[in-house]
Amino acid sequence: MNRRQFLRVGAVGAVASVTGCTKAVLGTNQGRVVEKTVRADETRVLSATPSGVSARDDFPGNPGSDPGNVVVNESEGTRLTESFGTVTYEVTLEQYRSAWPNDAKEGERTLYTTHRTLFNEIQVGDSITFQPDPTATGRISSISCVAADRESLSARCSTGDGGGGD
Repeated sequence: MNRRQFLRVGAVGAVASVTGCTKAVLGTNQGRVVEKTVRADETRVLSATPSGVSARDDFPGNPGSDPGNVVVNESEGTRLTESFGTVTYEVTLEQYRSAWPNDAKEGERTLYTTHRTLFNEIQVGDSITFQPDPTATGRISSISCVAADRESLSARCSTGDGGGGD
């Protein structure tokens, strides 16, 4: 192989690599929230589905009855940790689409863990664009869009401040 052929092959390989990386970076993960669950030491203490909300008697707060408005505030989160030890916040999504590093299939229901603040930002019935943790794809690390339905989703949502903010 002469130098010119070597450079041509290298250029083709570089373009293919950049294309693959671009697809991975630009791909979006989207789904609809079908359940929110709080587990304390593997025991379900709170669950919200489209059919309603259920909580154990020892849940340290009032979860209400609206599955579209279930949150665990900071003091409730602290009391859960003090009472039970390990607390896990789970979100089950019906996948619309997935991208790297997520390998979930369209239409399937996938369970993800997340942190309390993000758990509180989304509600049962919301459609979301999200990013899984690259090192733990079963964990949602951030959400870039929350919408009422699939058609209203985008890769990134407006903050609503006209772009300038204060």
